[in-house]
Amino acid sequence: MKSIPRAIYYMNFMTPFKSLWKIIFRTDSLKSGFSVTEFQTELKKKFHGAEVELVPHARIGFYLILKFLRISHGSEILCSPIGLPEMLKMIRIHKLTPRFVGYKKNSLLLDLESLQVSQNTKAFFYTPISGIQTDMTALVGFCKKHDLILIQDLTQSFGAEWKKQPLHRYADYNIYSLCDLKTLHTHRGGLIVSNRKELAEFLKKQKDEFLLSPSKKYFLGFIVEDLISSTLLRRNIFNYIGKYILKFLNLIDAHLVENLTAGNGLKVGSIRFFQNFMASGKDWMSDLIPDEQKYVYTNLQAEIGLERWPKLVSIEKRRKSNVLFFYSNLNDKARNLIPDFPEDEGHIFWRAPLIVSDFPGFQKYLLANQID
Repeated sequence: MKSIPRAIYYMNFMTPFKSLWKIIFRTDSLKSGFSVTEFQTELKKKFHGAEVELVPHARIGFYLILKFLRISHGSEILCSPIGLPEMLKMIRIHKLTPRFVGYKKNSLLLDLESLQVSQNTKAFFYTPISGIQTDMTALVGFCKKHDLILIQDLTQSFGAEWKKQPLHRYADYNIYSLCDLKTLHTHRGGLIVSNRKELAEFLKKQKDEFLLSPSKKYFLGFIVEDLISSTLLRRNIFNYIGKYILKFLNLIDAHLVENLTAGNGLKVGSIRFFQNFMASGKDWMSDLIPDEQKYVYTNLQAEIGLERWPKLVSIEKRRKSNVLFFYSNLNDKARNLIPDFPEDEGHIFWRAPLIVSDFPGFQKYLLANQID
């Protein structure tokens, strides 16, 4: 029986090697130039002419949006319940207060009916999970009723729609990630998408004042990470090598793999190996943004994006058909684990979520059936 790894790494196996060569031999690889402009032009087509700005990380995009908005200190930002911890850090840096909004039971629909909003509530930061969005008509109506700015993290919903309209059109501001495991992966990177011309002008000034030239050492860490991950997550390599490494690590300690991906490394005696590997957001409790994360988006990254760009639509279609095929082949008992969400509304299905009460037991069952 063939084994199934936990993720698909959307990066060609040779890309990290090419990036390494470019960093060593091309002086313009870590600068922002023609390739970045060309990639930005292609992205604008994808987002139907909206303003698009390339940034080092999605979290930096969120930081810059909040900086532009200049929301008064102490104000409240409503947040959907599942998201990247680094985004909370950006809220704290601006001296704002996050308040979480729950989902309805056994659902990925936001529970807006029971939500109380005060005069101190200024914005709603919404993150659709697994490429499945809430009732956007209800969310937009809620934000308009309470005069809230709607900001979306559409990292897991690249290409999603609602009522046959692109999802980004429903928000005032949107961010996307171009980091590992995303359908468009350029070592690192992010996007800001908005129809606000004044934000575009603000971001141009920030590029000169805030964003710096990237560190070669910082980029080399991403390249090594991508090389290892794209190798181990290749289906055949995982089937014959990767799964045995995972089984060995699980025999030592069931939490070893999670510790590794969380940036805690592998501890052998008093020594930790691979610490901070696959964990660029490890410092999310800090109230400072490391200077190394403030770099300009580079020609190196843009060239990867341009190379991957023609494959994006087919990847989106394949992911969606795979999830729908998976759901349709579940037995009646398993089908009850599918969360409720609006049907036929342009979901992109970045994942195929199931709601389980015994997560460790379910994970053990999957591993026994060769699914990581």
